[in-house]
Amino acid sequence: MTALWTVLAVSLIALGYPLVRTYRRRRGPRIVRCPENGRTASIELDAPHATITQATMGSPILRVKRCSRWPRHQDCDQECLSQVEA
Repeated sequence: MTALWTVLAVSLIALGYPLVRTYRRRRGPRIVRCPENGRTASIELDAPHATITQATMGSPILRVKRCSRWPRHQDCDQECLSQVEA
């Protein structure tokens, strides 16, 4: 029984580490240049969404959670994501 728990614990750590790393890399504010007007903007990525898509699809899908230009320009194409390391 102890061997089973050990195998489960090692498996969880091996599978969980990349997800925790993805979450930590995607959280927090970032400064980007807005493609719409060329000025700098502060964005925050949706880290939980990136982590879930990493786990289910193999690579994170990035999307903006907050932007300094919102709510006025909330329906933008989020082209600034190309400036964020994938």
